[in-house]
Amino acid sequence: MNKKLLLLVPVIGIIGFSYYGEETQLTKYHADEIDGLDIANYSANPPTQKTGAPGENNCTQCHAGSTQPAAGTVTYTFSGANNEYAPGQSYTIDLSAGGVKNGFQMTILDASDNAAGTFTAGTNTATANAGGREYIHHTASSGVTDFSFTWNAPATDMGDLTVYYAYNRSNNNGASSSDVIYLGQETISISSSASITKHEQLDQAFKVIPDMTSQQINVTYQTLEHASIELFVSDITGKLLMKQSVGNQNPGIYNETIELDRIPNSGIYLVSIFINNQVLTRKIMI
Repeated sequence: MNKKLLLLVPVIGIIGFSYYGEETQLTKYHADEIDGLDIANYSANPPTQKTGAPGENNCTQCHAGSTQPAAGTVTYTFSGANNEYAPGQSYTIDLSAGGVKNGFQMTILDASDNAAGTFTAGTNTATANAGGREYIHHTASSGVTDFSFTWNAPATDMGDLTVYYAYNRSNNNGASSSDVIYLGQETISISSSASITKHEQLDQAFKVIPDMTSQQINVTYQTLEHASIELFVSDITGKLLMKQSVGNQNPGIYNETIELDRIPNSGIYLVSIFINNQVLTRKIMI
């Protein structure tokens, strides 16, 4: 009786160790803290920087599976015509693939690997930021085969952009093993019809509006880089009546005022702005 009991002890130990090993693997995979990341469940909140973009890892850092090209398995669609974007416009991106449990992460970068545009989450998705980049990822995985969300193009022309994404079509075995991670890259080009020169961008933003109630001229302008700003008011013959130095401005949209008491008489006047060496002029009547 004692000999049989002694023989059973190592068998029980092996079974227990095997169960412990599997349990430990699952616990590590869904732990509250993995490699310093406070993540309760990667199925709803995966870590950032796993898209396969330059300088990043992909999902195989946690999933003990293989990587394959996304083309032919994951369907990527972009709502912009000809895969082109116009600055300041919003577009729908859709990722889909079969499988009982799926997840993804995406970021969009310019040619210098800087973040381009922003995401607006849709159903079963959320956004996150890390390392100066924005990401969008899944928030649900079981039974979800399609992820749809909005990408908001940058306000200015950033050239052709690259979409980087990793898509996990899980085998749903309750562990991180043998999953296939599909890596994809897509190009979003600047629309040829939307591309405008720097001078045209500055000219579109330059507005001069007289306000007789407050006895001021309101001037709105934009800088695309660090620039020296000067304002001028001339009469219709070109005679300079006023010069106002604003100083240096960082990129942005600004407002300045010119007091009407600096202009002697009613009539037609020219208001000009120097943005570094770019000159813009508006004709106003007071």
